[in-house]
Amino acid sequence: MNRKKYILSILKTLFYSFLAPFSSLFLFRDTLSLDKVFFLNLLRK
Repeated sequence: MNRKKYILSILKTLFYSFLAPFSSLFLFRDTLSLDKVFFLNLLRK
């Protein structure tokens, strides 16, 4: 079950980073803080 959660979180992060240019503000509101940090790091690159 833990592995399933882990895979889901990875897919979610990939999904969010893919949609970032279109609706970043909406995604920021819905993501967990850990996702936000990862997301910001992606945007900085």
